[in-house]
Amino acid sequence: MRHATPRFLSYLHREPATRPVAIRMKSGDELFPVKDTDSCLLYLKLAERYQQLSSLRENLIAAASEIKVKELRRSVQFSALPVELQKDILLRRLERLDK
Repeated sequence: MRHATPRFLSYLHREPATRPVAIRMKSGDELFPVKDTDSCLLYLKLAERYQQLSSLRENLIAAASEIKVKELRRSVQFSALPVELQKDILLRRLERLDK
């Protein structure tokens, strides 16, 4: 008997169109590799909901800020992020450019 995949999870079963992203808890320590941009942004959206995940949120924002703008535009998840998260990602990107 085959189990049906819910429609909202169907994007997890397709081939990622973007590069892998590694999330780090501390500099140099890899927490887990994220398969693609959409997964990174989905985890970020989930981490935003819980105060206990604030350090993970910061690391996900750092990882998302390194994603190319072209990939962010193509991402299914970026437009679904709250405006506050989109702003944090783009501001982190601008801060890196200022250095």
